[in-house]
Amino acid sequence: SNTCEPTYSRCKEVTNVRLLKGISGIIFCDCIIFGGGGYFGEQPKNKMIWYLNFIKNHLLIGYFFVLMRKPIAFIGVEFGELSNSFIRWLACILLNHATIIGARNNGSLEWVKKNAHLKNTVQTADMALNICDFHQIDKCISLSSEVLIHPSFDPEEDLVTAQMVECLNKINWKKFDIKLS
Repeated sequence: SNTCEPTYSRCKEVTNVRLLKGISGIIFCDCIIFGGGGYFGEQPKNKMIWYLNFIKNHLLIGYFFVLMRKPIAFIGVEFGELSNSFIRWLACILLNHATIIGARNNGSLEWVKKNAHLKNTVQTADMALNICDFHQIDKCISLSSEVLIHPSFDPEEDLVTAQMVECLNKINWKKFDIKLS
């Protein structure tokens, strides 16, 4: 429901994807995909407001799909510590009803495996953080016209993101006929 227009345009070209508008949109859709983002890990500030928004914006719609017995997927989502045991319990119940969980980095994958019991859990997007040998990148990259990097944090404020951007900038993207955005 909050996908940016360019992403939505690309998705609807390939498959039957539409943005949800209201309860009727939710009732008549086939499944829900929680797409990339770090919203399943609490924020360090204003925790009470974050918990309330997390319940309202993510858990309630997820539980609605559980009640309707419709598939739920988490693809490219970052999962992290939920220090409130009640919130963690609510989140894990929802995760255990998912058809698939695609955690977006090693830490998220470990958190899901520790806290949820779903067997169909894999690691997916945001893999740039896990690339160890940048000298071998040409052996694992497939040709594409554009690679879009969407870091979780501003590189000027976060050391890990700054290191990732620095490493990515060392790659000769033109050699592969790829544009880095």
